[in-house]
Amino acid sequence: MVGLATHGLDKGVSMVWRLTASVVIAAAVLMFSELAFAQATGGLGTVATNISGTFNAIGQVLLGGMFLGGLGVGGSGLMKLKQAAETQGHQVKYSDGMWRVAVGAGLIAVPAVLTTLNTTFFGSPNAGTAQVGTAIPVTAR
Repeated sequence: MVGLATHGLDKGVSMVWRLTASVVIAAAVLMFSELAFAQATGGLGTVATNISGTFNAIGQVLLGGMFLGGLGVGGSGLMKLKQAAETQGHQVKYSDGMWRVAVGAGLIAVPAVLTTLNTTFFGSPNAGTAQVGTAIPVTAR
């Protein structure tokens, strides 16, 4: 591992500056962690609910990233197919474009498939299905 002294980076940095920077960083970390701990005052159930909400948000970001990545990979596949058509398959192979288009289509389809599976197995409040633990009203005849 190369130290800072070998590159001459620690010549102008004094010990006082390092100590000041460490205190400022520690204060910032403690300030933000205090805000995070202050929100979880409801006990373990509230903490679990917050963690569950965080994981749901991370999942939504990943699904959005897959969709956008699929658009990018599919677009690059179409560009490769265009290049292959212009060179008649000599410099750029048609298979390069085809596999990129296929991967892009798969990445675009992942969010739709996972959403459908989630609705199928776990239900959705707006899907009109009977939820576990809810009473189904009986009509008089």
